[in-house]
Amino acid sequence: MGRKNRNAAKRKAIVPIEELVAPTPEQLARGGFVREIVSAEDGGKVSPYVNTGHDPVARWVAAGKLDQRQKAAIDTVRRLWHITGLRQRVTANYGERTAMSVSVELCANTAIDAKADLARIEGYFDGLKPYWDCFTNVCRFGMAAGVAGSELGYGDRGGDIRAHMIVCFIADKIAERERI
Repeated sequence: MGRKNRNAAKRKAIVPIEELVAPTPEQLARGGFVREIVSAEDGGKVSPYVNTGHDPVARWVAAGKLDQRQKAAIDTVRRLWHITGLRQRVTANYGERTAMSVSVELCANTAIDAKADLARIEGYFDGLKPYWDCFTNVCRFGMAAGVAGSELGYGDRGGDIRAHMIVCFIADKIAERERI
C-alpha cells in the first residue's frame, strides 16, 4: 500500500454550483451574457445567464442582425443536423443501447426523414457550394465569421461581413423555399 496523501481532502473542496454557473465579473463587464427568465419545472422562475458570445449566430441574434425568419431557418437546419447525428460529438453515442421511451424504429425513421430534408435543403444550393460550406462552418461548427468569410477570397469587405451576408442569404433562401 502506498502512503495516503494528507492534502487530498484540501484539494477536494466542494464548490457551490452558483460559482460554477455564474460568469465572472470580468466576463460580465465585457458583455456577451444576457439574463433570461425561464420557467422552472416546479413552477418557479429562474434567470440564468445565457452566453451570447460563444457563436457568431448567437452574437448576430443578440445584436439584432438576424430577423426571426432567418433565425428560424438556421434553427431548422441545426435541428436536422442534430437529428441526423451530423454534429461534433464530445462523448460516445449510447442511445441505441440504452432503454429509451421511444422505439428504435421511430428514431430510425426520424433520422431517415431528417437526412432527406437536409439533402433537399442542400440541393437548393447546388451551384453555390462555397456559400453552403460557409453557412455550414458558421452555423454548424461555430467557426469564427472572419475566418469563414475569408475562405471565399479577399475583397473590399471584411471576412466577418462577408460571412454574415452569406449566412443571411442562405437563411433567407431556406426560409423562402421551406415557407418558414
